[in-house]
Amino acid sequence: MRTATRANVPETTRKNVVNALASKLGLGTHVTKLWVMLGGKGAIEIVPAIAAAYRERLLAHQNIVQAEVTSVIPLPPEKTKALEASLAKVTGKKVDLSVRVDPELLGGLVARIGSTVYDGSVRTQLKNLRKTLVEQ
Repeated sequence: MRTATRANVPETTRKNVVNALASKLGLGTHVTKLWVMLGGKGAIEIVPAIAAAYRERLLAHQNIVQAEVTSVIPLPPEKTKALEASLAKVTGKKVDLSVRVDPELLGGLVARIGSTVYDGSVRTQLKNLRKTLVEQ
């Protein structure tokens, strides 16, 4: 069975389909117009990239930085709040913190804010110790 491509689906049909989807999703007028334009041109696949760029700009405008903390066990809410406050102090911005668990860390934490990584994990400390011992 042959799948439909942009070349064999008329632009008006693509626009109508995207318009119907936007309507069902309850999207605002501006977003609907953008989607319809992209759908008509067969470029709807760039919507996730546009959304990511918009979110990044919005967070920067609101002085919010996204941070990800990885720990060996789930952190209790009070530790998460304290960590969020510490990272806010370091960055001077409000922190949108996400926490994940990685048992391979052995202990400690790894915090990532943009391209900056604060690695206080036992795994990394052991790796550095091994490197030091091998070099001597």
